[in-house]
Amino acid sequence: ARIQFGKTYQQMHKRLASLGEEKEQLQELLRLREELEAMVVHDLRNPLNTIMMVLSLLERMKDQVNDPEGFMHLSKLAGGAAQRMNQLIATLLDIARLEAGKLVLNIKEFDLSTLLANVIEMEQPMAKGDVKIVHQILPGLMVKADRDVLGRVIANLLENALKFAPPSSKIEITAQLLDHQAVCINVTDAGPGVPPEERERIFEKFTQVKDVAHEKRGGTGLGLTFCRMAVEAHGGSIQVDAGPAGAGSCFSLQIPQE
Repeated sequence: ARIQFGKTYQQMHKRLASLGEEKEQLQELLRLREELEAMVVHDLRNPLNTIMMVLSLLERMKDQVNDPEGFMHLSKLAGGAAQRMNQLIATLLDIARLEAGKLVLNIKEFDLSTLLANVIEMEQPMAKGDVKIVHQILPGLMVKADRDVLGRVIANLLENALKFAPPSSKIEITAQLLDHQAVCINVTDAGPGVPPEERERIFEKFTQVKDVAHEKRGGTGLGLTFCRMAVEAHGGSIQVDAGPAGAGSCFSLQIPQE
């Protein structure tokens, strides 16, 4: 028994040593992958900034073309696509910072209704089929948060809602102060909704809803990941439920104010 125990102990010791080496190799591979991703993302920004600058310069030449209105329409489409690519790059970088605990939030007090109006103005042109984005928030509702980060969270939620909103429907944003302890913001759409079994999984990286009722939509599956990580960095929470009367989706986030 002692001999057998000794052999088993030696085998376990060798296996543990082997596992330790494999762990170190995996950690090194993970580190190299993260460095490569960071380099690629940073390298994408340089040509993208050049494209945006050239588009801005071209807009000044609209009077020199035969169809100025059509020229400006195409220019705005290209500029909007470039801006969305720039936002995706920023999301990738911020997710990396959030995962590493290196994203520093700039917490200040600001008027939430003004922020929402700005975000809606930016996202409304992306709507198709006469979909309208509206908000029911009285001016003067103040919130303490990182204005830029919260704005991008709401923009991501609106972009997600626009993918699934049926023609001539409405996407509604509401907000309220809960006992002076937290601000609750809801983004509700009239789309097909999120199945209960998918409501936690959709916040994971590169994840989209798996359901035959949902048509395949474009996207990276990173927007909602960023939303959850950004809200949790504020000490808050985010979840998705069915909309009013069980139709559509309602994304609800809470940001503590104390």
